[in-house]
Amino acid sequence: MERKKLPKFVKYGRTPSVVSPTSLGPDFFRRDLEVFEKADGGNCQVRRIEEWNLVAGNRANYLKGEVIGRHPWFSDFIGWMYSNNTLYNLPMNFIMFGEWTSLHTIRYSEENTDKFFVLDLYALKTGRLMEYGKARELLEECGVRDVRFLDIKAKGRLDITLLEKMLNEPSDLYEGEKEGIVVKDYYSNPQFRLKLYHPLHSEKTHLNNGTFDCLTPSRFIKAIYRVMEQKRGDKSKFNDVIEEVIRDVVVEEGTFYNFSSVRIRLSSYIKENKLGHASKFLI
Repeated sequence: MERKKLPKFVKYGRTPSVVSPTSLGPDFFRRDLEVFEKADGGNCQVRRIEEWNLVAGNRANYLKGEVIGRHPWFSDFIGWMYSNNTLYNLPMNFIMFGEWTSLHTIRYSEENTDKFFVLDLYALKTGRLMEYGKARELLEECGVRDVRFLDIKAKGRLDITLLEKMLNEPSDLYEGEKEGIVVKDYYSNPQFRLKLYHPLHSEKTHLNNGTFDCLTPSRFIKAIYRVMEQKRGDKSKFNDVIEEVIRDVVVEEGTFYNFSSVRIRLSSYIKENKLGHASKFLI
């Protein structure tokens, strides 16, 4: 029997980052916003395309065939999806985006590791993300179970003091600092979101001359995992990570670093053991 062609893949997309709440302009604080703790893991999705047909995806594409075995968390996530029969209650006109909390940058508590945290529910008919509280209600009413929901840490108009307070509060997911927070405006067009990292996990840091260093260990760690997912391999090649970091900084910050300077920084972080668990995935 001929395999049915999968529908066009829909990406969750990247969320821009800022280094500090103080860098946000006045228009930001006029928005009606929702704030969530940033979960550290693998970006993924679940979609029901037929009555009894679930498909999974990572950040870049559908997870299928031999690709599933090429990364530790891929197979865990797929196994969870197919063992969770309540996912067949997911309406076919929605995509459930999530974060699979395998070991990435942070080692979460055991009860929060290898779990699916709902990031958002995407409505295919409108091409928009549903407001988080309504998305949770819909999923619960449909009978979707064994998924984790993020607490809404604040809602409405915000200010710098409140953002800094939430950013520095302990994580809900383990005994330590948050990786960061994500701020979303579900009502804007286009829909708006951004992330702020805790200083220990920031992708860029302030320099004394007023500029930023965008080549932090956290940026390299995230690039290693992205390359593994996008290149569909169980390791990330040294040069591929360098090129991914260069692209990432251009897209996120509008700044260009040449190949040599990024290579030197990556080599120094490896030598200084600043990449943690991610270094074992680098060749």
